[in-house]
Amino acid sequence: MVVSREEKERIARVKLQQIYENSNAKERVALGKTLGFRGSNRSIRNSVQRLATRGRTRGNIRPGLFGTINRSYGALSGKGGRLENKELGNIGTGDKIKITNNFKPYVLPFQDIWNRTSPSLLLDSNFRISAFVACVIEEEPIFEIKEFAIYTDETSKDFVKLVESLQDRVDDLFKPIRDRKYQGLTQTSFGMIRAVAFSREGALEMKEYFEELTQFNLEVPTQINGDFGVTLTSVRQLRNPENPKKLLPRVYV
Repeated sequence: MVVSREEKERIARVKLQQIYENSNAKERVALGKTLGFRGSNRSIRNSVQRLATRGRTRGNIRPGLFGTINRSYGALSGKGGRLENKELGNIGTGDKIKITNNFKPYVLPFQDIWNRTSPSLLLDSNFRISAFVACVIEEEPIFEIKEFAIYTDETSKDFVKLVESLQDRVDDLFKPIRDRKYQGLTQTSFGMIRAVAFSREGALEMKEYFEELTQFNLEVPTQINGDFGVTLTSVRQLRNPENPKKLLPRVYV
């Protein structure tokens, strides 16, 4: 099977992300020099970061670097390498997966939600990202915690682009209602959202922080609609081999 340039670049970028995230400052400089970057150590590290992790603002990976990245990843994922236990997996049509561990427990207004780690995964089909979260809401003079589901429209095989689409939605939550771009769930509250938690543990940390800050007794809602967390869900579903007109439900991997 002929692999397109775009697919080769996508695979190389996922491997580069894993190398970058599991490297210290000195190792990132060495990686950057191997990739042909020159300048101060800081400049080299920034260049590697842009290439590996900065979604919409990053540059393309030149085909001549595909082999370099693959060889570096192969060496580091071998026995004794710092990526030894991080072999890339594949998920695709009909799959969904929890990726909550790649996000901060909770965030205050307009903070980065991503903890700068990415799952060791190649997305073999387009995915969407969604989150079931707990939010601290201030409806003066009362503070309370409510649960919300956040959905996004972006579909992609690129993890960073999907994270950016979720960041956009979360940032929107912190705006006054009249300034929010997205309609739907947030319109059920007329208060200001002061924090968003992505896990049960994060919700409890958030609760403790705001109880001390506000002197209100707060309760984390019972998770009626499932666990708090962030999920990748494939856009397409598999068809039932016994009845091709029916789609099979997506399954967690």
